[in-house]
Amino acid sequence: MSSFKRFQIILTAILVAAPTLLASCGQEATDNTETTTTASGDSQTTAVEEYQYPYPDEGFGGEEFNILNTNDMWTMHSVIDREEATGDALDDAIYNRNTLIEDKLGITIVETLTDNDYLYGTLLNVARNSILSGSDEYDVMYIPTHVSSGMVSENAFVNLLDVESIQLDREWWYQKYNDAITINDGLFGAFGGSNIMIQDAVRVLAFNQNMLDDLKLDAPYDLVREGKWTLDKLNEYMTAGAQLNGADSAVWDKNASTVYGLINSGNGMTNFLYGCGEFNVENQDGILTNTCGTDRWFNVIDKITTLFTLNDAKFLNAHNGDDRDPELGGYVYMFMNQRALFSVSEVNKFQSFRSLDFDFGVVPFPKYDEEQDSYYATAYEGATGAFIPVTSSDPEKVGLILDAMSYEGEKSVVPTFRNIAVESKGLRNDDSVEMLGIIMDNVVPCIGKIFTLDNTLQDALDLDIINKTNTAASIYASNKESIDAKIADVMEEWNK
Repeated sequence: MSSFKRFQIILTAILVAAPTLLASCGQEATDNTETTTTASGDSQTTAVEEYQYPYPDEGFGGEEFNILNTNDMWTMHSVIDREEATGDALDDAIYNRNTLIEDKLGITIVETLTDNDYLYGTLLNVARNSILSGSDEYDVMYIPTHVSSGMVSENAFVNLLDVESIQLDREWWYQKYNDAITINDGLFGAFGGSNIMIQDAVRVLAFNQNMLDDLKLDAPYDLVREGKWTLDKLNEYMTAGAQLNGADSAVWDKNASTVYGLINSGNGMTNFLYGCGEFNVENQDGILTNTCGTDRWFNVIDKITTLFTLNDAKFLNAHNGDDRDPELGGYVYMFMNQRALFSVSEVNKFQSFRSLDFDFGVVPFPKYDEEQDSYYATAYEGATGAFIPVTSSDPEKVGLILDAMSYEGEKSVVPTFRNIAVESKGLRNDDSVEMLGIIMDNVVPCIGKIFTLDNTLQDALDLDIINKTNTAASIYASNKESIDAKIADVMEEWNK
Protein backbone atom coordinates (compact mmCIF):
# COMPACT_ATOMS: atom_id res chain seq x y z
CA MET A 1 0.00 0.00 0.00
CA SER A 2 1.38 3.43 -0.88
CA SER A 3 2.22 5.99 1.78
CA PHE A 4 -0.45 8.30 0.41
CA LYS A 5 -3.16 5.64 0.37
CA ARG A 6 -2.26 4.61 3.92
CA PHE A 7 -2.42 8.23 4.94
CA GLN A 8 -5.91 8.57 3.39
CA ILE A 9 -7.29 5.58 5.26
CA ILE A 10 -5.92 6.52 8.67
CA LEU A 11 -6.50 10.25 8.35
CA THR A 12 -10.20 9.77 7.62
CA ALA A 13 -10.59 8.46 11.17
CA ILE A 14 -8.62 11.24 12.83
CA LEU A 15 -9.49 14.27 10.71
CA VAL A 16 -11.58 15.85 13.42
CA ALA A 17 -9.10 15.13 16.20
CA ALA A 18 -7.82 18.12 18.15
CA PRO A 19 -4.29 19.25 17.31
CA THR A 20 -1.41 18.93 19.73
CA LEU A 21 -1.44 21.56 22.46
CA LEU A 22 0.83 24.57 22.34
CA ALA A 23 3.71 25.08 24.71
CA SER A 24 7.17 26.68 25.06
CA CYS A 25 11.10 25.24 23.45
CA GLY A 26 17.46 20.98 22.91
CA GLN A 27 20.50 20.23 21.21
CA GLU A 28 24.15 20.80 20.71
CA ALA A 29 25.45 24.17 19.49
CA THR A 30 28.76 25.81 18.77
CA ASP A 31 30.98 27.70 21.19
CA ASN A 32 29.99 31.35 21.00
CA THR A 33 33.47 32.50 21.90
CA GLU A 34 34.54 31.34 18.45
CA THR A 35 31.63 32.68 16.44
CA THR A 36 32.24 35.04 13.54
CA THR A 37 29.03 36.93 14.16
CA THR A 38 29.38 40.63 13.37
CA ALA A 39 27.47 43.79 14.22
CA SER A 40 25.96 43.90 10.73
CA GLY A 41 24.57 40.39 10.93
CA ASP A 42 25.70 36.86 11.66
CA SER A 43 28.29 34.56 10.16
CA GLN A 44 25.64 32.83 8.07
CA THR A 45 24.77 36.08 6.31
CA THR A 46 28.42 36.72 5.46
CA ALA A 47 28.77 33.24 3.96
CA VAL A 48 25.53 33.64 2.01
CA GLU A 49 26.66 36.97 0.54
CA GLU A 50 29.85 35.35 -0.79
CA TYR A 51 27.98 32.47 -2.45
CA GLN A 52 26.66 32.64 -6.03
CA TYR A 53 23.42 30.69 -6.16
CA PRO A 54 23.31 28.26 -9.14
CA TYR A 55 20.02 29.30 -10.71
CA PRO A 56 18.98 27.14 -13.69
CA ASP A 57 19.34 28.58 -17.18
CA GLU A 58 15.62 28.09 -17.83
CA GLY A 59 12.76 28.74 -15.45
CA PHE A 60 9.33 27.19 -15.12
CA GLY A 61 7.42 29.23 -17.68
CA GLY A 62 5.36 31.34 -15.30
CA GLU A 63 3.95 28.44 -13.29
CA GLU A 64 2.29 29.28 -10.01
CA PHE A 65 4.13 28.37 -6.83
CA ASN A 66 1.33 27.85 -4.34
CA ILE A 67 1.96 28.37 -0.61
CA LEU A 68 -0.40 27.51 2.24
CA ASN A 69 0.40 29.62 5.28
CA THR A 70 -1.05 31.23 8.37
CA ASN A 71 -1.74 34.92 8.58
CA ASP A 72 0.41 37.02 10.91
CA MET A 73 -0.31 36.18 14.54
CA TRP A 74 0.71 37.89 17.79
CA THR A 75 2.76 40.49 15.87
CA MET A 76 4.93 37.72 14.40
CA HIS A 77 5.76 37.96 10.70
CA SER A 78 4.39 34.87 9.00
CA VAL A 79 3.08 36.13 5.64
CA ILE A 80 5.58 35.49 2.85
CA ASP A 81 4.06 37.26 -0.15
CA ARG A 82 3.90 41.04 -0.58
CA GLU A 83 1.83 42.54 -3.38
CA GLU A 84 3.95 45.66 -3.73
CA ALA A 85 6.77 47.69 -2.23
CA THR A 86 5.46 49.99 0.50
CA GLY A 87 8.50 51.92 1.67
CA ASP A 88 8.70 49.80 4.84
CA ALA A 89 12.21 48.33 4.95
CA LEU A 90 11.14 44.80 5.86
CA ASP A 91 8.15 44.65 3.52
CA ASP A 92 10.31 45.90 0.69
CA ALA A 93 13.06 43.37 1.42
CA ILE A 94 10.50 40.55 1.27
CA TYR A 95 8.88 41.96 -1.88
CA ASN A 96 12.25 42.36 -3.61
CA ARG A 97 13.29 38.82 -2.61
CA ASN A 98 10.08 37.39 -4.04
CA THR A 99 10.33 39.42 -7.24
CA LEU A 100 13.90 38.23 -7.76
CA ILE A 101 12.87 34.60 -7.24
CA GLU A 102 9.94 34.96 -9.63
CA ASP A 103 12.24 36.44 -12.29
CA LYS A 104 15.08 33.96 -11.81
CA LEU A 105 12.90 30.85 -11.73
CA GLY A 106 10.02 31.92 -13.97
CA ILE A 107 7.30 31.42 -11.38
CA THR A 108 4.46 33.38 -9.82
CA ILE A 109 4.21 33.13 -6.04
CA VAL A 110 0.63 32.66 -4.84
CA GLU A 111 -0.03 32.50 -1.11
CA THR A 112 -3.21 31.26 0.58
CA LEU A 113 -3.56 32.49 4.17
CA THR A 114 -5.71 31.12 6.95
CA ASP A 115 -6.81 33.04 10.03
CA ASN A 116 -6.13 30.81 12.97
CA ASP A 117 -7.16 30.15 16.51
CA TYR A 118 -4.70 29.44 19.30
CA LEU A 119 -4.20 25.84 18.16
CA TYR A 120 -3.86 26.54 14.41
CA GLY A 121 -6.97 24.42 13.82
CA THR A 122 -8.00 26.18 10.60
CA LEU A 123 -4.57 25.79 9.02
CA LEU A 124 -4.40 22.10 9.91
CA ASN A 125 -7.90 21.38 8.59
CA VAL A 126 -7.13 23.02 5.26
CA ALA A 127 -3.84 21.12 4.99
CA ARG A 128 -5.39 17.79 5.95
CA ASN A 129 -8.37 18.14 3.63
CA SER A 130 -6.14 19.10 0.73
CA ILE A 131 -3.84 16.09 1.20
CA LEU A 132 -6.73 13.70 1.89
CA SER A 133 -8.35 14.71 -1.40
CA GLY A 134 -5.16 13.90 -3.30
CA SER A 135 -4.93 17.47 -4.52
CA ASP A 136 -1.67 19.01 -5.70
CA GLU A 137 -3.01 22.51 -5.06
CA TYR A 138 -0.27 23.51 -2.60
CA ASP A 139 3.43 23.15 -3.36
CA VAL A 140 4.52 23.93 0.19
CA MET A 141 2.70 24.23 3.49
CA TYR A 142 4.06 26.36 6.34
CA ILE A 143 2.99 24.59 9.53
CA PRO A 144 4.18 24.80 13.15
CA THR A 145 6.22 21.74 14.04
CA HIS A 146 4.42 21.15 17.31
CA VAL A 147 1.04 20.63 15.63
CA SER A 148 2.40 18.69 12.65
CA SER A 149 3.57 15.50 14.35
CA GLY A 150 0.23 13.70 13.97
CA MET A 151 0.23 14.28 10.22
CA VAL A 152 3.93 13.42 9.93
CA SER A 153 3.43 10.05 11.62
CA GLU A 154 0.81 9.21 8.97
CA ASN A 155 3.09 10.09 6.04
CA ALA A 156 1.35 13.31 5.03
CA PHE A 157 4.61 15.02 4.06
CA VAL A 158 7.67 14.32 1.95
CA ASN A 159 10.89 13.46 3.80
CA LEU A 160 13.02 16.49 2.98
CA LEU A 161 16.20 14.46 3.35
CA ASP A 162 15.16 12.70 0.12
CA VAL A 163 14.81 15.98 -1.80
CA GLU A 164 18.23 16.56 -3.33
CA SER A 165 17.47 20.11 -4.50
CA ILE A 166 17.21 21.36 -0.89
CA GLN A 167 20.72 22.10 0.37
CA LEU A 168 19.99 21.52 4.04
CA ASP A 169 23.67 21.68 4.96
CA ARG A 170 24.00 25.26 3.70
CA GLU A 171 23.89 28.42 5.81
CA TRP A 172 20.42 29.50 4.72
CA TRP A 173 18.88 26.52 6.49
CA TYR A 174 18.99 26.44 10.31
CA GLN A 175 20.88 23.17 10.51
CA LYS A 176 21.08 22.78 14.29
CA TYR A 177 17.35 23.27 14.67
CA ASN A 178 16.55 21.00 11.73
CA ASP A 179 18.96 18.29 12.91
CA ALA A 180 17.27 18.28 16.31
CA ILE A 181 13.88 17.47 14.77
CA THR A 182 15.31 14.80 12.44
CA ILE A 183 14.23 11.44 13.88
CA ASN A 184 14.80 7.99 12.39
CA ASP A 185 16.30 9.63 9.30
CA GLY A 186 13.14 11.66 8.80
CA LEU A 187 12.91 15.47 8.49
CA PHE A 188 9.52 16.66 7.27
CA GLY A 189 9.48 20.36 8.07
CA ALA A 190 12.57 22.55 7.81
CA PHE A 191 13.39 26.03 9.06
CA GLY A 192 15.43 28.53 7.09
CA GLY A 193 15.51 31.97 5.54
CA SER A 194 12.35 31.55 3.46
CA ASN A 195 10.16 32.60 6.40
CA ILE A 196 11.23 34.89 9.24
CA MET A 197 8.52 33.86 11.70
CA ILE A 198 11.01 31.79 13.70
CA GLN A 199 13.14 34.93 14.13
CA ASP A 200 10.17 36.64 15.80
CA ALA A 201 9.52 33.56 17.96
CA VAL A 202 12.93 33.39 19.66
CA ARG A 203 13.07 34.10 23.40
CA VAL A 204 15.74 36.45 24.70
CA LEU A 205 16.61 38.64 27.67
CA ALA A 206 15.93 42.33 27.11
CA PHE A 207 17.43 44.97 29.41
CA ASN A 208 17.03 48.67 30.10
CA GLN A 209 20.26 50.38 29.01
CA ASN A 210 19.41 53.65 30.80
CA MET A 211 19.03 51.82 34.10
CA LEU A 212 22.40 50.17 33.59
CA ASP A 213 23.95 53.58 32.96
CA ASP A 214 22.41 54.95 36.17
CA LEU A 215 23.76 51.96 38.07
CA LYS A 216 27.17 52.52 36.43
CA LEU A 217 27.14 48.99 35.05
CA ASP A 218 28.43 47.93 31.65
CA ALA A 219 26.04 46.20 29.29
CA PRO A 220 26.84 42.46 29.30
CA TYR A 221 27.74 42.26 25.60
CA ASP A 222 31.43 41.59 26.22
CA LEU A 223 30.56 38.94 28.80
CA VAL A 224 28.55 37.17 26.11
CA ARG A 225 31.37 37.46 23.57
CA GLU A 226 33.89 36.08 26.06
CA GLY A 227 31.67 33.15 27.06
CA LYS A 228 31.35 34.54 30.60
CA TRP A 229 27.64 35.42 30.65
CA THR A 230 26.49 33.01 33.39
CA LEU A 231 23.73 32.70 35.97
CA ASP A 232 26.07 34.16 38.57
CA LYS A 233 26.72 37.24 36.40
CA LEU A 234 23.01 37.69 35.79
CA ASN A 235 22.49 37.48 39.54
CA GLU A 236 24.89 40.39 40.04
CA TYR A 237 22.84 42.52 37.66
CA MET A 238 19.54 41.43 39.20
CA THR A 239 20.78 42.29 42.68
CA ALA A 240 21.96 45.74 41.59
CA GLY A 241 18.72 46.49 39.75
CA ALA A 242 16.29 45.42 42.49
CA GLN A 243 14.86 48.46 44.28
CA LEU A 244 11.86 48.39 46.65
CA ASN A 245 11.83 52.21 46.64
CA GLY A 246 9.79 52.51 49.81
CA ALA A 247 7.31 49.70 49.11
CA ASP A 248 6.41 47.40 52.01
CA SER A 249 6.88 44.29 49.87
CA ALA A 250 7.92 43.18 46.41
CA VAL A 251 4.39 42.17 45.44
CA TRP A 252 3.36 43.86 42.20
CA ASP A 253 1.54 47.18 42.62
CA LYS A 254 1.12 49.39 39.58
CA ASN A 255 1.03 52.47 41.84
CA ALA A 256 4.29 51.64 43.61
CA SER A 257 7.81 52.46 42.43
CA THR A 258 9.34 49.03 42.91
CA VAL A 259 11.91 48.10 40.26
CA TYR A 260 12.62 44.41 39.73
CA GLY A 261 15.96 42.92 38.78
CA LEU A 262 14.32 40.51 36.34
CA ILE A 263 10.76 39.72 35.35
CA ASN A 264 9.60 36.47 33.83
CA SER A 265 6.81 35.98 31.30
CA GLY A 266 4.57 33.72 33.33
CA ASN A 267 5.83 30.38 34.65
CA GLY A 268 8.54 30.12 32.00
CA MET A 269 11.39 29.30 34.35
CA THR A 270 12.42 26.30 32.30
CA ASN A 271 13.65 28.77 29.65
CA PHE A 272 16.60 29.25 32.01
CA LEU A 273 16.96 25.47 32.36
CA TYR A 274 17.27 25.21 28.57
CA GLY A 275 19.65 28.16 28.52
CA CYS A 276 21.92 26.12 30.78
CA GLY A 277 21.90 23.24 28.30
CA GLU A 278 19.39 21.02 30.10
CA PHE A 279 16.50 20.13 27.77
CA ASN A 280 14.66 17.24 29.48
CA VAL A 281 14.40 15.35 26.17
CA GLU A 282 17.13 15.38 23.50
CA ASN A 283 17.73 13.98 20.06
CA GLN A 284 20.79 11.74 20.23
CA ASP A 285 21.74 10.51 16.75
CA GLY A 286 18.12 10.47 15.62
CA ILE A 287 16.80 8.81 18.77
CA LEU A 288 14.73 10.71 21.35
CA THR A 289 16.26 10.32 24.80
CA ASN A 290 15.09 11.28 28.28
CA THR A 291 17.97 13.34 29.72
CA CYS A 292 16.32 14.45 32.96
CA GLY A 293 17.55 13.42 36.37
CA THR A 294 21.32 13.82 35.99
CA ASP A 295 23.39 15.49 38.71
CA ARG A 296 23.86 18.54 36.48
CA TRP A 297 20.11 18.74 35.76
CA PHE A 298 19.37 18.88 39.48
CA ASN A 299 22.24 21.34 40.09
CA VAL A 300 20.91 23.76 37.48
CA ILE A 301 17.41 23.64 38.99
CA ASP A 302 18.83 24.22 42.48
CA LYS A 303 20.85 27.23 41.32
CA ILE A 304 17.97 28.87 39.48
CA THR A 305 15.75 28.31 42.51
CA THR A 306 18.33 29.87 44.83
CA LEU A 307 19.10 32.94 42.70
CA PHE A 308 15.61 33.95 41.59
CA THR A 309 14.19 35.17 44.87
CA LEU A 310 10.86 36.97 45.21
CA ASN A 311 10.78 38.96 48.44
CA ASP A 312 13.76 41.20 47.66
CA ALA A 313 12.53 42.36 44.21
CA LYS A 314 15.34 40.53 42.44
CA PHE A 315 12.72 38.55 40.55
CA LEU A 316 9.01 38.67 39.76
CA ASN A 317 6.92 36.09 37.93
CA ALA A 318 5.04 38.63 35.81
CA HIS A 319 1.69 38.11 34.13
CA ASN A 320 1.71 36.54 30.68
CA GLY A 321 -1.94 36.22 29.56
CA ASP A 322 -2.47 39.92 29.00
CA ASP A 323 1.13 41.05 28.84
CA ARG A 324 0.22 44.76 28.78
CA ASP A 325 -2.18 44.76 31.74
CA PRO A 326 -1.00 47.25 34.42
CA GLU A 327 -3.25 45.86 37.14
CA LEU A 328 -2.05 42.27 36.74
CA GLY A 329 1.52 43.26 36.01
CA GLY A 330 1.90 42.16 32.42
CA TYR A 331 5.57 41.66 31.64
CA VAL A 332 5.54 43.85 28.52
CA TYR A 333 3.81 46.66 30.41
CA MET A 334 6.31 46.41 33.26
CA PHE A 335 9.37 46.55 31.02
CA MET A 336 8.05 49.37 28.86
CA ASN A 337 7.26 51.40 31.97
CA GLN A 338 10.75 50.93 33.44
CA ARG A 339 9.74 48.68 36.30
CA ALA A 340 12.38 46.03 35.51
CA LEU A 341 16.05 45.99 34.62
CA PHE A 342 15.83 42.67 32.72
CA SER A 343 12.84 40.97 31.16
CA VAL A 344 12.29 37.62 29.49
CA SER A 345 10.96 38.56 26.08
CA GLU A 346 10.33 37.38 22.55
CA VAL A 347 11.81 39.15 19.55
CA ASN A 348 8.34 40.02 18.23
CA LYS A 349 7.84 42.29 21.25
CA PHE A 350 10.63 44.53 19.94
CA GLN A 351 8.14 46.11 17.56
CA SER A 352 6.58 47.77 20.61
CA PHE A 353 9.96 48.48 22.18
CA ARG A 354 10.95 50.65 19.21
CA SER A 355 8.65 53.35 20.61
CA LEU A 356 10.37 53.40 24.02
CA ASP A 357 11.82 56.67 25.29
CA PHE A 358 14.80 54.77 26.71
CA ASP A 359 17.45 52.55 25.11
CA PHE A 360 17.20 48.80 25.41
CA GLY A 361 19.51 45.92 24.61
CA VAL A 362 19.27 42.17 24.18
CA VAL A 363 21.42 39.20 25.24
CA PRO A 364 20.96 35.41 25.29
CA PHE A 365 19.90 33.46 28.35
CA PRO A 366 22.97 32.89 30.53
CA LYS A 367 25.03 29.73 30.78
CA TYR A 368 25.14 27.65 33.94
CA ASP A 369 28.88 28.32 34.25
CA GLU A 370 31.83 29.20 32.03
CA GLU A 371 32.54 25.52 31.39
CA GLN A 372 29.33 25.23 29.38
CA ASP A 373 30.18 24.96 25.70
CA SER A 374 27.51 27.29 24.32
CA TYR A 375 24.57 29.56 24.88
CA TYR A 376 21.14 28.19 24.00
CA ALA A 377 17.94 29.93 22.99
CA THR A 378 14.44 28.56 22.69
CA ALA A 379 11.71 29.46 20.23
CA TYR A 380 7.93 29.32 20.38
CA GLU A 381 6.75 26.20 18.54
CA GLY A 382 4.05 28.21 16.80
CA ALA A 383 6.71 29.34 14.33
CA THR A 384 6.16 27.69 10.98
CA GLY A 385 8.49 25.42 9.03
CA ALA A 386 8.31 24.43 5.36
CA PHE A 387 6.56 21.10 4.64
CA ILE A 388 6.12 19.57 1.16
CA PRO A 389 2.84 17.60 1.00
CA VAL A 390 3.05 13.96 -0.10
CA THR A 391 0.63 14.85 -2.93
CA SER A 392 3.32 16.98 -4.61
CA SER A 393 3.85 15.98 -8.25
CA ASP A 394 7.43 17.30 -8.31
CA PRO A 395 9.14 17.59 -4.90
CA GLU A 396 12.49 18.36 -6.53
CA LYS A 397 11.09 21.43 -8.27
CA VAL A 398 9.45 22.58 -5.03
CA GLY A 399 12.70 21.94 -3.20
CA LEU A 400 14.66 24.06 -5.66
CA ILE A 401 12.29 26.99 -5.25
CA LEU A 402 12.28 26.65 -1.46
CA ASP A 403 16.05 26.48 -1.37
CA ALA A 404 16.42 29.62 -3.48
CA MET A 405 13.86 31.48 -1.35
CA SER A 406 15.75 30.55 1.80
CA TYR A 407 19.08 31.58 0.28
CA GLU A 408 17.80 34.98 -0.85
CA GLY A 409 15.91 35.42 2.43
CA GLU A 410 19.01 34.79 4.54
CA LYS A 411 20.96 37.16 2.30
CA SER A 412 18.60 40.15 2.43
CA VAL A 413 15.40 39.67 4.47
CA VAL A 414 16.89 38.27 7.69
CA PRO A 415 19.58 41.00 8.06
CA THR A 416 16.92 43.66 7.43
CA PHE A 417 14.70 42.12 10.06
CA ARG A 418 17.46 42.00 12.68
CA ASN A 419 18.55 45.55 11.97
CA ILE A 420 15.10 47.06 12.41
CA ALA A 421 14.12 44.73 15.28
CA VAL A 422 16.44 46.44 17.76
CA GLU A 423 16.05 50.03 16.66
CA SER A 424 15.73 52.37 19.63
CA LYS A 425 15.02 56.09 19.39
CA GLY A 426 15.50 55.81 15.65
CA LEU A 427 18.98 54.31 15.98
CA ARG A 428 20.10 50.75 15.41
CA ASN A 429 21.77 48.98 18.32
CA ASP A 430 24.62 47.18 16.55
CA ASP A 431 25.62 45.25 19.69
CA SER A 432 22.12 43.81 19.96
CA VAL A 433 22.08 42.96 16.24
CA GLU A 434 25.22 40.95 16.91
CA MET A 435 23.60 39.32 19.93
CA LEU A 436 20.59 38.31 17.82
CA GLY A 437 22.98 36.62 15.42
CA ILE A 438 24.58 34.67 18.26
CA ILE A 439 21.17 33.75 19.66
CA MET A 440 19.80 32.56 16.31
CA ASP A 441 22.95 30.52 15.67
CA ASN A 442 22.09 28.59 18.84
CA VAL A 443 18.31 28.34 18.81
CA VAL A 444 17.05 24.90 19.84
CA PRO A 445 13.60 23.32 19.58
CA CYS A 446 11.79 22.15 22.70
CA ILE A 447 11.58 18.54 21.60
CA GLY A 448 9.61 17.55 24.68
CA LYS A 449 6.94 20.11 23.88
CA ILE A 450 6.87 19.41 20.14
CA PHE A 451 6.02 15.76 20.79
CA THR A 452 4.03 16.39 24.01
CA LEU A 453 6.50 14.38 26.07
CA ASP A 454 7.33 16.48 29.13
CA ASN A 455 4.50 19.00 29.52
CA THR A 456 3.45 17.82 32.96
CA LEU A 457 7.02 17.69 34.23
CA GLN A 458 7.84 21.13 32.86
CA ASP A 459 4.76 22.79 34.34
CA ALA A 460 5.52 21.25 37.73
CA LEU A 461 9.17 22.36 37.57
CA ASP A 462 8.13 25.94 36.79
CA LEU A 463 5.98 26.07 39.92
CA ASP A 464 8.61 24.27 42.01
CA ILE A 465 11.26 26.86 41.09
CA ILE A 466 8.97 29.84 41.65
CA ASN A 467 7.46 28.57 44.91
CA LYS A 468 10.79 27.24 46.29
CA THR A 469 9.27 23.88 47.21
CA ASN A 470 12.44 21.93 46.28
CA THR A 471 10.56 18.92 44.97
CA ALA A 472 12.41 18.40 41.66
CA ALA A 473 13.43 14.85 42.62
CA SER A 474 9.87 13.73 43.26
CA ILE A 475 8.62 15.56 40.16
CA TYR A 476 11.12 13.68 38.04
CA ALA A 477 10.37 10.35 39.70
CA SER A 478 6.63 10.73 39.09
CA ASN A 479 7.08 11.70 35.42
CA LYS A 480 9.95 9.47 34.26
CA GLU A 481 7.87 6.43 33.33
CA SER A 482 5.36 8.51 31.40
CA ILE A 483 8.07 10.38 29.46
CA ASP A 484 9.86 7.14 28.56
CA ALA A 485 6.61 5.54 27.36
CA LYS A 486 5.72 8.54 25.20
CA ILE A 487 9.20 8.57 23.68
CA ALA A 488 8.83 4.88 22.79
CA ASP A 489 5.50 5.60 21.08
CA VAL A 490 6.95 8.45 19.00
CA MET A 491 9.97 6.42 17.96
CA GLU A 492 7.72 3.53 16.87
CA GLU A 493 5.38 5.75 14.82
CA TRP A 494 7.89 8.15 13.28
CA ASN A 495 8.84 7.65 9.63
CA LYS A 496 7.42 4.14 9.21
